[in-house]
Amino acid sequence: MESFDVSKATLKTAGAKVGEKLGRLKANEHVTSYSPLSRVLELEMLRGGVGGKLALWDSLHAVSGDDERLDTGVLAGLVERAESQLADLREHHRTAAQEAFAAA
Repeated sequence: MESFDVSKATLKTAGAKVGEKLGRLKANEHVTSYSPLSRVLELEMLRGGVGGKLALWDSLHAVSGDDERLDTGVLAGLVERAESQLADLREHHRTAAQEAFAAA
């Protein structure tokens, strides 16, 4: 963001924090405790976020040869890290889903 002289969006960050807190409120039989499906849903949200991040890094990596502000090596590392994170999240999601649906 610094390379492109873009500042952090304070309002968006605050909105995301409020949304995260509101997301914890759910009308089910587990209002005061942790629902077995909560971990599944949280991991699905993380997978979506990391997938979006991967798409961004991949897009920037694809055009990095045309813009000196973009470091091809750094972006390649970010793509690799996001792919690794997705693989890890996939395994955690499978385990959480098995535990949640076996308990149902």
